[in-house]
Amino acid sequence: MVESSVVFRILYTLLAFGHNSDGSPSRLDPPSSYFRVRLVCVLLDTCGHYFSRGLTKKKLDVFLVYFQCYLWGKEQPLPIEIEFLVHDLLEILRPKLSLFETDKEAYEAAAQLEAEFKSKLDHIKPIVGDSSPSQAQQEAAARGSVSGEEEDEDEEDEENDEDAAGEDEHSAGTMSDTGDEDEVHFLSGSHKHVPSAEDDAFLAAFDKMMTDTIQSRRGETVKVSAVDIPVPMHMRRSTAASMPSVDEDNSSGTTVNFSLVLKKGHKQQ
Repeated sequence: MVESSVVFRILYTLLAFGHNSDGSPSRLDPPSSYFRVRLVCVLLDTCGHYFSRGLTKKKLDVFLVYFQCYLWGKEQPLPIEIEFLVHDLLEILRPKLSLFETDKEAYEAAAQLEAEFKSKLDHIKPIVGDSSPSQAQQEAAARGSVSGEEEDEDEEDEENDEDAAGEDEHSAGTMSDTGDEDEVHFLSGSHKHVPSAEDDAFLAAFDKMMTDTIQSRRGETVKVSAVDIPVPMHMRRSTAASMPSVDEDNSSGTTVNFSLVLKKGHKQQ
């Protein structure tokens, strides 16, 4: 299960990541690229129908406004495939939603939303920002103490690293001194299989199963299916008597004489 906040964070990241604040074209998402549009449509087609009520419905309505602004930032007109993809998505999620006909309308709707939320934030700021100076000083002091402890730990780590490096150099020197006297032998080859009691028990059970299967199949009778239907004796005589000669068969050219044998139940007709 994924929360709606995660989905909306991904959607807004697809629209805003890599874009310049001054509105200039971005190398990460040029105006001629519609890859992010496809990603947004696929994601909303997968989980957008769950955002149909409550707060998530409002969030999706706001996102669709910014999504249309993003579309107007692409090269116009949109490719037929992208246009149909967007229209099909909105037909599923918001059938009554009317699209903006110009980029000016889309940007004005986005500015109106931002002004509305800004006014709400202005009312919230005095409540959230009312913090006592003593609390702020305590937080600053706490941050200072934490940073001081981190510096002490860094110095200790550096000293330990230097000691470890000195020990490594000393051990490397002693190994180089004794390297001439000792010879190193490399052993090559695959690992040898060591039999175990579990393997023996498995092989014994497997052999017993195969033996039981063969013994049980010996008593079964194999039934041969009668695929070939024998021709009745009276049909053979009548067919041989009425069979034309080779010359007559060649003279006809377009017709072939044959006999059809039918079987109903266990009797031939």
